[in-house]
Amino acid sequence: MRTLMSGEALVDYAQIYVHDPDRPDLPTMDECFAGQANGPCGAAVPDFLFLVTGLRTGEVGFVVEWHDEHPPLDNRWEEIVEVSLPGWMGRGVRPLPPPVLARVDATGPHR
Repeated sequence: MRTLMSGEALVDYAQIYVHDPDRPDLPTMDECFAGQANGPCGAAVPDFLFLVTGLRTGEVGFVVEWHDEHPPLDNRWEEIVEVSLPGWMGRGVRPLPPPVLARVDATGPHR
């Protein structure tokens, strides 16, 4: 496991976007959640992950980890969601072989 980012993430309108900062456009919420009935992660747009939090505005603890193997579930989280990331590239990285998954673990009133 490698930690790629650890710190605070800025939340505005209860949203966090995970994407290449050089991306020229931001997809709409409807595009990100296309085909989904519910859940806090919109992953329908390649190379973009749209997260919804319980906090409207402020900062939340945010960690991005890379695992070469599927990590075990951790019962300390109140909510755990996994989504497939279609066509996920990442900055300066060759396309990753599928499946690339994102797991979002959250707990507390601002999850």
